[in-house]
Amino acid sequence: MRTEPQLKVKLDNLDREDFTVLVTCQDVDAAKRDQTIRGARWEAADEWLAYAIIGDEDALPAALTAEGYDVDLTEYCPLTQH
Repeated sequence: MRTEPQLKVKLDNLDREDFTVLVTCQDVDAAKRDQTIRGARWEAADEWLAYAIIGDEDALPAALTAEGYDVDLTEYCPLTQH
């Protein structure tokens, strides 16, 4: 469970067919402090965006919310709808 304030993350799996999810975060420093998300290490694409690729799973958004993340689902389709 995260101990810092909620980290806003965006899930994107709309163009992925390999059951993975691209997770991005615009707070690079917070992502670096977080270190990993669902076992994947945060990487810094540049000074404005951090990303990680994680496996998709049933109820992923709910699991991330329970872990203390603020989840943006605008580019995410639940695994059960693939």
